[in-house]
Amino acid sequence: MFTFFTADFNSAYSIALAIMLGLAMLEGVAMLIGLSLLSALDDLIPADLSVDSDAQITTPGLTSVLGWLGLNQLPLLIWLVLFLTSFGLTGVSVNYISLSTLDMLFPSSILFGFSFIFAVIFSKFWGRRLAKIFPKNESTAISSLDMQGLEARITVGVAKLNSSAEATCVDNYGQRHYVMVQPIEENQEFTAGTNVVLIEKQTNYWLVAKLN
Repeated sequence: MFTFFTADFNSAYSIALAIMLGLAMLEGVAMLIGLSLLSALDDLIPADLSVDSDAQITTPGLTSVLGWLGLNQLPLLIWLVLFLTSFGLTGVSVNYISLSTLDMLFPSSILFGFSFIFAVIFSKFWGRRLAKIFPKNESTAISSLDMQGLEARITVGVAKLNSSAEATCVDNYGQRHYVMVQPIEENQEFTAGTNVVLIEKQTNYWLVAKLN
């Protein structure tokens, strides 16, 4: 069985499972010394991952992708464990079944793509359910309301009425935030590269004005 797990055709999936076990062990050790990877890894995820479900987002960006994956609801460590476990077990299981029943292996590229897509869907589906048990820790140094008045730069899309664009800003603590923005005036449009000021926080986006 060990030879099967370490075979070349299972290397990607075995590595994924090994990383998963390593993360679990590191979290256990970190907890013994009063630390936690849950909070440390969450610092890698942009704060304020809110996606406006009502406004049209013309161009996909980092905010919408991470929000779709559920990383605004679940600690990154838990999501990684879900993804790596489902990815590794899917690849190993399919290889085992195909060898034992069909005496053949599926093409590695096809199986890798299938395992990856299945892991993403599995992590998104179960992550949203586990979010009720493992609420996401607040890792940002300031709240969303404290971001009022910060300068931001539009990175993806065109911001206009009922059409949010993605923007990035840095708070006084050096924490980077990715936010969705719309102009505060109806007749304005802000394209990528425009510098704006965060004026007022709405449910899922910020109203902004152009920085003079």
